[in-house]
Amino acid sequence: MTNAPTGLAVITGAARRIGRASALALARRGFDTALVDLLEDELDESCRRGNWPARDVNRIRCFSLR
Repeated sequence: MTNAPTGLAVITGAARRIGRASALALARRGFDTALVDLLEDELDESCRRGNWPARDVNRIRCFSLR
């Protein structure tokens, strides 16, 4: 039995700096993550190039508010 967190983390401002780092940290801790940002191109780039945990890659969803 593990004590790994479960649940969904919604991260706003996820295309850059603190938001992106927070999303990565939560994904590495076992959370499903929803990345949200107005900067669509940068958000897409973060999703493509992020160093996401292999087990979480298909669970990460990226959205743009435009």
